[in-house]
Amino acid sequence: MRQYFSTTDRTTFKPIALVRARRADLAEIAAAQMLKISTSKPAAERQVRFALPGMASALRALADCETVLLNAWGYDPAKVAGNARPIAREKWFSGRDYPQRAMEEREAGETDYRVMVSPEGKPTDCIVTLASGSSTLDKRTCATIMSRATFVPATDAGGKPVAGIHADAILWMLERSYP
Repeated sequence: MRQYFSTTDRTTFKPIALVRARRADLAEIAAAQMLKISTSKPAAERQVRFALPGMASALRALADCETVLLNAWGYDPAKVAGNARPIAREKWFSGRDYPQRAMEEREAGETDYRVMVSPEGKPTDCIVTLASGSSTLDKRTCATIMSRATFVPATDAGGKPVAGIHADAILWMLERSYP
């Protein structure tokens, strides 16, 4: 699905993925007059357009919420610029990382985590935000991230690398055994 917004009129639209929008994109969206959402298949393209009254106040409320969350997590909002982007996330984990005990116990689940990232793109702290139901898998999630993960650091308004946050989840699954 593609999402677009218009900042000046109802005919010129700029593409954006709102799910992972950057702060600079959000500032532009705050001034937008209209949003258009369309399917990703041009042959069957369907579009929905709607006006965006109050978008600026909604985004201010979102920024306030982010500040409250950062404070609750123990981070200084003035020192955290935004999201760090993972580098080669698909290489962080492999089947060899599945803990032996978890395999023996047939443990599986999804571990949600939050990582604090340094201006150099290295993880400095990892916290499980939603447990999988297996403390073994949850511990392995953060241990693996802390030892292998690298990031493109968040940047400040001047483009200087600063501390940031990355939040995601890892799904731990065992292959099914067939008779």
